[in-house]
Amino acid sequence: MQSMRKAVEQGLREQYVRLPCFFSFRASRAEDPLGRDAVLHRRFLIPLALAGSVGIALAPAIAEAATPTSASGATAHLITTHSTAADAASLAKAAGFKTYSSPKGKSIRLQKTVAADVSGHANARAATGTTIYATTGDYNCSPDTGTGTAADPYCDVQDAVDAASTGDTIDVAGSVGYSSQSPVTITTSDLTIVGTSTQSWISDTTGPAITIDGASDVTISNLMLDSYSGADVAIEGSSDVTLDSDYIGGGVSSHDGVTIDGASSGITISRTYVDTEIWNADYSAISIASGAQNVTLAGDMIAASNIVATGVEGLDVVGDTIQRGCESGIDIEGPSTGVYLENNVLEDTNATFDYAMGGYPSQCANDGDAWEPDITVAADSTASTTADYNDFDVYGSDATDPYSWDGTAYTSLADFQSATDQGAHDTDDTSTFGGVNLRPNESDNIEAAPTSDSPAVGSANLSAPGELSSDFYGVTPYNTRGAVQLNVSSPPPGPNPDLDIEADAIQTSAYGITLDLSLGGFNSGTVDVTASWGDGQQSVIAMTTATGQLQHSYTDLGTYTVTIVANDNQNDVAMTSISGVQTAGSEYTAYGPARILDTRKGLGAPEAPVAADGTVKLQVTGAGTTGDTIPAGITAVALNVTVVSPADLGYLTVWGDEDQTGAAVTRPTTSNLNFSPNQTVPNLVIVPVGRNGVVDLYNGSKGGTQVLADVAGYFTTANTGRYVPITPEPARILDTRNGIGTGRVAKIPANGSITLTVAGADDGTIPSSDVTAVSLNLTAVDATANGVITAYPAGESLPTISNVNYFSNKTIANMSIVPLGTDGQIVLHNNGSGPVDLLADAFGYYTPDDVAGSSAYLPLPQPERLLDTRQPDGGGPLYAGYTYYWEFVDVDYVSAGVFNATVVSPTGNGFLAVYPYQPDSPEAIPATSNLNYRTGQTVPNLVFATPGGYDSAHGTYDLGLYLGGNGDAQLVLDLFGFFEDA
Repeated sequence: MQSMRKAVEQGLREQYVRLPCFFSFRASRAEDPLGRDAVLHRRFLIPLALAGSVGIALAPAIAEAATPTSASGATAHLITTHSTAADAASLAKAAGFKTYSSPKGKSIRLQKTVAADVSGHANARAATGTTIYATTGDYNCSPDTGTGTAADPYCDVQDAVDAASTGDTIDVAGSVGYSSQSPVTITTSDLTIVGTSTQSWISDTTGPAITIDGASDVTISNLMLDSYSGADVAIEGSSDVTLDSDYIGGGVSSHDGVTIDGASSGITISRTYVDTEIWNADYSAISIASGAQNVTLAGDMIAASNIVATGVEGLDVVGDTIQRGCESGIDIEGPSTGVYLENNVLEDTNATFDYAMGGYPSQCANDGDAWEPDITVAADSTASTTADYNDFDVYGSDATDPYSWDGTAYTSLADFQSATDQGAHDTDDTSTFGGVNLRPNESDNIEAAPTSDSPAVGSANLSAPGELSSDFYGVTPYNTRGAVQLNVSSPPPGPNPDLDIEADAIQTSAYGITLDLSLGGFNSGTVDVTASWGDGQQSVIAMTTATGQLQHSYTDLGTYTVTIVANDNQNDVAMTSISGVQTAGSEYTAYGPARILDTRKGLGAPEAPVAADGTVKLQVTGAGTTGDTIPAGITAVALNVTVVSPADLGYLTVWGDEDQTGAAVTRPTTSNLNFSPNQTVPNLVIVPVGRNGVVDLYNGSKGGTQVLADVAGYFTTANTGRYVPITPEPARILDTRNGIGTGRVAKIPANGSITLTVAGADDGTIPSSDVTAVSLNLTAVDATANGVITAYPAGESLPTISNVNYFSNKTIANMSIVPLGTDGQIVLHNNGSGPVDLLADAFGYYTPDDVAGSSAYLPLPQPERLLDTRQPDGGGPLYAGYTYYWEFVDVDYVSAGVFNATVVSPTGNGFLAVYPYQPDSPEAIPATSNLNYRTGQTVPNLVFATPGGYDSAHGTYDLGLYLGGNGDAQLVLDLFGFFEDA
């Protein structure tokens, strides 16, 4: 056959022509899905002079109708005026694509250090380990769920910590206003935990939000942490721990912020906000126990509280802004050694700005608490303590002693300096610091932004032990005392001081997202916008205007948090995030096969024929095999629907009763199968399934009919099974007439079976492993009696289902999706009283693997009729022996379209082949077919249609259409959905 095919192709090559003459038509909607007045939804150009084209008629006889040869005539161009390709894209968009938004005003002014964490670490794999994903902000997330992938993060951070190994990174997503109430204990060393949103938040826990117990080399960055009782963070017996750019505090009652026990060493807390919720003499923002070693507190903000260290060995308190309460802002007790207190700003808590947190002088007096000196260093610690370059900011008349040193309180800096030889560069400050922005949904009652008249500005000792190179917000140069460089947060001078981000994440394909960006407060310059997609990948765009766009294609289906950071590289940094961004596609899960509807037996519906003009509602979810029913939440189902014993001619329409939002869906104007009186007609359908899990089946007939439905699998948004089309053309893997697939020429005997090995078939076109199911067009040929073909997984019992209902001396085809069984095999059983030949053409297979061309499904909410050649101005029928090409899509990621193809009013016997059209081999057709027909018959069949190679003349990827046989026929194509690999 292959040699014959090549010879025919060679003989035809010189006779190939492209017909240039076209005329256009437009039609309107009508009622009958397959009546002569049915609707054409798109405008087409049809070849005008097909009949006069030259060609050699090599149409096979009807017994050979399922075995095409090369085209015997010219190739004609079937094209849409408005471009079918463009229409296909718009139809895909109509598949329920969603938009996820982060509105203007949601973005926050960002610490540059957090921006670095989000852009540099969040979503990036650790150099020595892997990245594990968790979330604190998905309200749909249930405790103890998730797998730790970007698509399916752990719902508890503790689960991610438990799953982590040395060297791993944990990315913690979040959402504004949502938090996890599950505490976390870390015992694994060399671990990095990074919050990837502005509110990656562990809140209201019983006991510390995070306990680091006996671990080393642990970094926690950009988390929000607060407890209901106990310290927000407890560090116990641990070393080399860094808390950077975190927000620690809040809650509903007073408690310690961070406690460091005496067995811990090498602890750094930097660029972190800490409070005790409400000032209380019993609690401290940071408490360091006796015996702790080498602690650095740098660039932090302490609100209405203090730092207390007792008997510490090595402590740098440098560049902090401490808005103290009634007690000293820094209190060094016991025999502490190696203590440096430099470049700090000590402020008074005041009733005007900080009233919510308390600890201001009038409250202290009312409560009988003293208004202590700003800094206290006990007698046992003074010999090993250096205090200098500190700024003492006074609010109104609230001034107090700057120091208590070695038991003596000094009322002025001059007295302190002359008595101790300390504080030579300390300054008094009467300026008013400005408020700062930290996190959404949090009252940040601290004044930390210096103004230009403050002596703290530009006067820091850059050689102070522990001094940072950038401030709380990551701004450089950093030469100002306290946590914040001049006016950084109110905001800094720069081209875009009110920078803000508005973003829409829009589903654009099965795996694809387009991010529409709009910058508020954009005045000039270039803003670098980095999108971290939540799967370990990033994209960057340099925006010189206020709007821009980024695209991304995920490798796996899932729900992701997209984080966007805008940075003009001149101290203006803003960030926003969009959580719950879900990919649009669905993947296949093999099931059964199992019968879930039989109106003859009352299965799935009342025991009665479906009435004329009647509809049966089939509950798909929850149906199926006992103990293994079809789950809720599916997006589509593959059903082999069969009409049995109809009383009159008619058609059947199958559609989803609701969409995914729960809205009712109107019956479409298309059909799935057509029947005549007393005829048994099957057809495979892939039908969308909405929120209620119900599928509707409408009998468009004047008489009743029995209806069966056998499920062969379903689609969900989980990563289960991707469709891979077989290219460059479908493959015939079984033909009992010549021994393909069986190794011998023999019909399937009456009530007999054959076993077909699918895995590895067609010389490995289908892989030998990891194939869960196959899309097969099964064709029964040369039957001597009526019968039924049942296809099912090898190793399982013969199920009560049917795939092909055939009749004596007729050629009958039906598309099937067949799950694979033992050793990648399927069983094909002939439930007939006579032998029959059987052909199986493979159009694609399903695999859990991410291989080239593997695709997810996008069901359309309702089918769309893209082609109907019967329209009055539609150009008439297609002619046997000619190849037609049809511009299908203009993008390369559509791997297949799912069509219901219906041949209407054929004038001779023949077959239809729908195949990938290759512009460089225009006359070549595959050795497979999709459906077979006889004169006057209306025959439908589901088609998995794969676009061909790139058509550079039209910028499209086309489908080939070929009628083999005699005469002509009308063709209707209804699109049900797409498979897309990006």
